[in-house]
Amino acid sequence: MGCDHPLLARQLIRLRPDLKLVDPREGVEDWDNMDGAARTAWYEARRQSGDLEGYVIPRSLHRSLPGRPPRRHTLGLHRDDPTRPRFVPPPLGGLSLLISRSGFPWEGLKPLSDAGALLAHRMERAMLAAVPAALRPITGIHVERRRPGTLLMEAAKIEDEHTIESMLNPEASLKTKGHRVEIIIETLGANGRGSASSERVFPVEHTHTGMVRALEEWSEVLQAMTSEHQSLSKGAQFMGEFEASYIEAHGAMMDLDEDR
Repeated sequence: MGCDHPLLARQLIRLRPDLKLVDPREGVEDWDNMDGAARTAWYEARRQSGDLEGYVIPRSLHRSLPGRPPRRHTLGLHRDDPTRPRFVPPPLGGLSLLISRSGFPWEGLKPLSDAGALLAHRMERAMLAAVPAALRPITGIHVERRRPGTLLMEAAKIEDEHTIESMLNPEASLKTKGHRVEIIIETLGANGRGSASSERVFPVEHTHTGMVRALEEWSEVLQAMTSEHQSLSKGAQFMGEFEASYIEAHGAMMDLDEDR
């Protein structure tokens, strides 16, 4: 299976530990300078020759293949089934920006503008800047402006009582009207083992506060997952079935380095 993105590679291994992934950079020195169409053509040629059984590319490049495009599978968030491993996308993926000079008559482009996409771009860019450089290749970020009704339907389908109670008052009406912002940030450990993540849904007017809290929560979980834990001499008896795990010291629950 061909895959050139560290985050997607870890997500695939988490889903299918038996997969053998191939990084094209190991055989193509100029890979990082190739455009998306050239990379896709390289992948497809190797698939047709039998060197690869499949490969991972952005969905927009699937139709760039000549002839009838091969069968595809979408790597998504799987909101309808929380038990399935999800694929939180790399930051800023799937967004197209039009950059113009100062004074450009942008009024004519209003029908093409997407306020939700602009909000997602601004927030994902701000969140990415807060992630340490070493973690950016293995961290997924998803920001989306969503309708309350859609969120409630999804929550009811998977019996997510927490989301339903947080959005509705005792009279079953929305506590706050208007769109919501959904944030997901996740960092995966080596070989897809272990993850540190944070998810939040909040009204659009609470965008900054919600983003800051999501980043703080993600950072705290990441610190806990990657730190060694000393033995707990007092209070272990209150841990119930986990008592034995706290009596003795143990290493970090998640390793970020593939080479260790």
